[in-house]
Amino acid sequence: MTEPIVPRSIVLDRARLALESGQPIHQFQAWPIGTAAGQLFQRELQHLQALREAQRRVAEEVHA
Repeated sequence: MTEPIVPRSIVLDRARLALESGQPIHQFQAWPIGTAAGQLFQRELQHLQALREAQRRVAEEVHA
């Protein structure tokens, strides 16, 4: 069975909204983990979380 094609922009927007919401991430996971869209969502979310953490650390260093 082929999986539906999901535009990349939709997956990236959903990951951004998930991070910004502060809500549990699973509420935003619209695609099964085994699908390309699900994997992209997880990778983008991890990327955004890492960026946010790096920005926090830089801000702490600047204000220290």
